[in-house]
Amino acid sequence: MSIYSKCILMLHAARQPIAPVIILFAFAHASEAYSQTPPAAPAVSDAQYGELVNENTVGILGGPSSGAYMRIIEDMADVIDDGEKLRILPIVGKGGPQNLLDLLYLKGVDLALVHANALSAFKDEPRFRNLDKRVCYVSQLYADQLHVMTDRAGPIEQLRGKTVAYHDAASRQAGERLLGALGIKPKNSIQMDMIEAARKMKAGEVQAIVRVAAKPMPAIDELLAANDKLRLLKVPYSNALAEDFRPAKFAKGDYPALMGGVASIDTVGVGVVLAAFNWAAGSERYKRVAKLIDAFFDKFPGVALSRGSQWRDVDLQAQLPGWQRCPAAQVALDGLKKVRQTVDETTVRSRIKQVAPDDPAEQERLFRQFLEWLRTQKAEGGQPR
Repeated sequence: MSIYSKCILMLHAARQPIAPVIILFAFAHASEAYSQTPPAAPAVSDAQYGELVNENTVGILGGPSSGAYMRIIEDMADVIDDGEKLRILPIVGKGGPQNLLDLLYLKGVDLALVHANALSAFKDEPRFRNLDKRVCYVSQLYADQLHVMTDRAGPIEQLRGKTVAYHDAASRQAGERLLGALGIKPKNSIQMDMIEAARKMKAGEVQAIVRVAAKPMPAIDELLAANDKLRLLKVPYSNALAEDFRPAKFAKGDYPALMGGVASIDTVGVGVVLAAFNWAAGSERYKRVAKLIDAFFDKFPGVALSRGSQWRDVDLQAQLPGWQRCPAAQVALDGLKKVRQTVDETTVRSRIKQVAPDDPAEQERLFRQFLEWLRTQKAEGGQPR
């Protein structure tokens, strides 16, 4: 349905005091859609252009090029990038603890995706000194799941005194934190690609494989070709795990061949955090990151509604105990809360349902778009009327 048609439907449906607000919102977007292209900006010198590009580009560190971290950053860039006014530069990284080190020391890295438990694990290490002051967080995002796999039935306690293989550094860091919290001490811990570990399991050299990844993790067919007896182990959640993990589940549809015929298996999730270097207030790098953060909160509905399901699970207000939220992120979050407090949400949603009946996703998109517009009006000193 065109924006113009939606405007007409809104006019037709308007019978409540809030209706003029929605009508203004609708026509504002309609006029924007049909407005003429603005005149081209005056030409700038090469030196000026170079300064403009650099001052409006923010580097975000992800993981391997084909991994979930890079997809998350690309999602952000697709929606948030605003030509030369703001540009996200996705940076391929190694993930795991290395991302945290690179955020602290690698030039050009302003923000990074890191696991929440890595922040806890390394905060007292020498190279991470004063980590809670050097790093702030923008938001918690989705959670990766901890996959513990073996070809032997039994509880996770069976790994005591056995050889455990960790797929990569992030898996090792999380897996060792998990087993340590559960009081399970393996005989040997090795880092090895999960496919190779699955082959060695058949030879009795490895008894379990641990991998942290967003479900469904890749290369399942290769994994089962290496060892078709593999099954996921249950990881029971307890208060002892609360600092580093959150409850999670695998459903039969996630891994039909790894479930052993059961409908669901408990595991734990490892929170993924969008973290930033805590630049000094007022510095150029601080302003650059603050600009990105403002755009992230302003355009988050567009990311959440147009991208993968992982984004729809994000709670922007979720806190990360023991860590400070970036000042610009807290300001943006407070702004969103104020907007929600001034809007009769029930009435607005009722009117939007008339515009997009039988389409909950479109209804939610329009509602979030309305909140964005309302917030913009207030930021510019205008009043909805």
